[in-house]
Amino acid sequence: MKKLFMGVAMLIAFSATANKTSVFMNFHRKGQSSDKQIERISMRLPIEVFYDEETLSINVLGNEAISGEVFLLDDAGNVVDYSSVLNTTFPVVINGNYTVCINGCDWYAIGYLDVK
Repeated sequence: MKKLFMGVAMLIAFSATANKTSVFMNFHRKGQSSDKQIERISMRLPIEVFYDEETLSINVLGNEAISGEVFLLDDAGNVVDYSSVLNTTFPVVINGNYTVCINGCDWYAIGYLDVK
């Protein structure tokens, strides 16, 4: 009986998140010198970026303590939308390739997304 409940719970969990596509974000520190040959683990920040097929929007969610500006760029590099706060939602009306840029005080993040 426990396996049945666990199976139903997993099915509900997978169906609830099936309409969201996560965006992998590359985080970088600003002002890194290229002459240093030190390899380090990539910077990690608690920021989630995903495309929601149900609402046709790109959502950026993060900790309230993190400040940053968010830019949504189209395939040609034109700014399609902008937010001065991290937690934001961008409606997507045209399918295509988009770039999400988040600009923090001493860091920035870039992610790419193909909306079909």
